[in-house]
Amino acid sequence: MSSIYPTAKAENTHASLLDNQFTTGAATDIGAAWIKASFPHPVPINSVTIAPLHKDPHLWGETNGDSGSLQYSHDNGTWTTVGTIEYVPMHHQKIIVGGITAQYWRLSHDGYLGTSSFIFH
Repeated sequence: MSSIYPTAKAENTHASLLDNQFTTGAATDIGAAWIKASFPHPVPINSVTIAPLHKDPHLWGETNGDSGSLQYSHDNGTWTTVGTIEYVPMHHQKIIVGGITAQYWRLSHDGYLGTSSFIFH
């Protein structure tokens, strides 16, 4: 992760991104933000499932990250955008990427960024 946003009280763990709960996940501070997944070696990915993070609405916006990007990289330096974050409260978003083989994947946004799911298929 590029940063954390302590006020959101997000778990910021691998397990919280896989538990299928909208109330657990990861959250970054404002700025050029990203949440990254790295694999030990390049793997083929057909789709990525993400979802908005629902925390205290007075402290965290459930659509923080909306209009951000799903990106992949072969070298962890040059990133290619393959999808757009389009959060709908309490709904998962499945982004079809069509069998791209890459080692590094990330959600990226120029602002607060949160997700309750980051699941690869």
